[in-house]
Amino acid sequence: MDNIENTKNTEEHAPENIKEEISKPSEKEEVRGYKDFVDSYCPDGETKLPPDEYHLLENDFAQINNRGFKSFQESTPGREIDWIGLYMGSRYGTVITTDEKGIPQVKTSGNEFTPQGEKRIQRFFIGLRGEVATKDFSVQSVNLSGNDTIVKEFEVNSAGYKLIKNIIEDAQKKGEQVQRKIDEEDEPFFPFYHLPEKNILSINRNVEEGVNLDLAVNLVANARQVVKQEMGAKVKDIKVAFFKIADVMEYADTDDNIIDTVTPRVGISIQIETKDNNKAFGAIRGAMGGTEILKRAEEDKDKDYVEIVRALAKEVSKDAIDLDRAQSTSILGSECPVVLSSGVTGVLAHEVYGHSSEADVIITNKKTKAAEINLKGRIGGQVSENTKFNIIDTGLCNFDVGKKKIRNAFGSVIVDEHGTIPKRTALIQDGVQKLVLNSRYTRNEIMDGLTGDIRDEMVKHGLSGNVRTEKYDKPPLVRMTNTYILPDDENGKDKLEDIIALVPKSKKGVYLKTCDGGWVETNTGEFQISGRLGFLIENGVLTDKPIRDIKISGNLNKFGAKIKHIGSSKTMDRVFTGYCGKRGQMVPTESGGPILYVEDVKLQGGGKRYFERTVREYLRQHEEIEKGMRSKDNVYIREVDEDSDMDLTDQENLCVVSTSLPLEKEVRILLGKDINSDYLLGLEGDIIKNADVYDR
Repeated sequence: MDNIENTKNTEEHAPENIKEEISKPSEKEEVRGYKDFVDSYCPDGETKLPPDEYHLLENDFAQINNRGFKSFQESTPGREIDWIGLYMGSRYGTVITTDEKGIPQVKTSGNEFTPQGEKRIQRFFIGLRGEVATKDFSVQSVNLSGNDTIVKEFEVNSAGYKLIKNIIEDAQKKGEQVQRKIDEEDEPFFPFYHLPEKNILSINRNVEEGVNLDLAVNLVANARQVVKQEMGAKVKDIKVAFFKIADVMEYADTDDNIIDTVTPRVGISIQIETKDNNKAFGAIRGAMGGTEILKRAEEDKDKDYVEIVRALAKEVSKDAIDLDRAQSTSILGSECPVVLSSGVTGVLAHEVYGHSSEADVIITNKKTKAAEINLKGRIGGQVSENTKFNIIDTGLCNFDVGKKKIRNAFGSVIVDEHGTIPKRTALIQDGVQKLVLNSRYTRNEIMDGLTGDIRDEMVKHGLSGNVRTEKYDKPPLVRMTNTYILPDDENGKDKLEDIIALVPKSKKGVYLKTCDGGWVETNTGEFQISGRLGFLIENGVLTDKPIRDIKISGNLNKFGAKIKHIGSSKTMDRVFTGYCGKRGQMVPTESGGPILYVEDVKLQGGGKRYFERTVREYLRQHEEIEKGMRSKDNVYIREVDEDSDMDLTDQENLCVVSTSLPLEKEVRILLGKDINSDYLLGLEGDIIKNADVYDR
């Protein structure tokens, strides 16, 4: 493992052409998805952008890792160090909101200068996370910036070595305990998975330095103005937010991965509350570019930014007016046919099929005696009778879904947080569960017991590139990135009205246009999609009669049989962007697909039971877990339990996806508030146990 001598200095491995700075796959084992990665992030002719100013630290991290590996290695069973990784995360950018009077409130990072006169970009937060794998593993973090916005390199290095030393001690103690179980209880052990190739990457996708504040403020003001014009006295509250942030990563590990990346994300959102207390929401979000991300839709390419934002504001205003005149789902009864818009299709893909394809979820489910479903048993099995049912997840920013080209997808990553190149992973193929999303911790265990073609395919595919965290202070988890149901371009219908016509004339149905998000409890398989606005279907025709609060519920083991028609690529006119919550961590995610016709769907609830309340409660309880005020097995959200036919009082494995967060919480996440590091940076690079636990 003593391999630091073989790594090149960052300045040596950063040639002028971005393509050349991506390490080539091993000649012995082709990296599946490598070409897609190059095409997605490094198109021909792209000008190389300068790396982040902290990029040389990645080589220091490699030395720290290898020094720790050699200095603290032991031969005692269970205490052997298998792998060390050191990650530095920071964020900068601009966030603009409006106060109750509509006056823009701007929070933006600027520049500072070091005593040596070097310019540094201010950061909302800067921190280190270290990981060590023995027979178990340990993850800890240190807040480097505190109340400062830049940090000195020597302090980072000093803190990094001390952090790794502490983590090694913890990981070795845990490893001893696992070894004892192996020896005494014959407990199975699955070692950490090492990449067959090393990745040396230096990619900066932040094509804009800063943001045009005049333009951004103008967009926010225009959105608010349009809503007031469209709604007049009907509007109670308007919230508009714009952000352009850049996530920065410096990373090295003892597998010779040396990486620095800059990942930008851009978004504008509009939330309206009416005098009748109905809420409508709309957003344009994306990644891996600048303000031009607001032109993601093909029809918006030739429009200016103000025109695009004003159109979004008009659509959200119309939705709000429709919600005011809408009926509740009581007119539909407890069950009816449902047609899902392409955006709502994305929520179905994410909640019902995405989370059940995450390897850590599958492993936890297998070990839970009280689990109602067997997720591991689904691998290689038919999960939908529709043989045209296909789902992919990919962290790439540019990819094709049928004949639809997806660009600047919001959930994209350059590499995941274990240094793995993202791939296009076929979760479901022809109705069969094929692959899963995995990590270096889960890969060997998820393979256990698999045989035949399924195992061969999983071996060939390797790691999927789905390790993510909300911020550096959180432990890495297997997370979705961009999850899409593929269209049926062979047999699928091209128009909404033709799919609506599939609903029997003898039945009332609903076209679900927008939704807030959804949840799934992975040990029971129970899920719910929380629809916001839909329209009644009568006599096989879509009417102009709006319906609100359309809550679809079911079980992921049974729902696949209800999907009766999958539209073509031409029906993909919407996308769902938002934030996915797993163990309390919220990460950007995107999903979508064609329009779907789903037969005999169970409806829940009625009345104005806002999904926002569910999200607030989810966030509040997980915040209490971080503060040590609540145990992780004591998550309980009353509305989730009440909207299920099963007893969901145990909600430890509840996952939530939402198109919007409470604005104040989204801003806090973007600005890096609520940091919960194990350590704080002291003088001269010392690290101090964070007695306060929660930094505000």
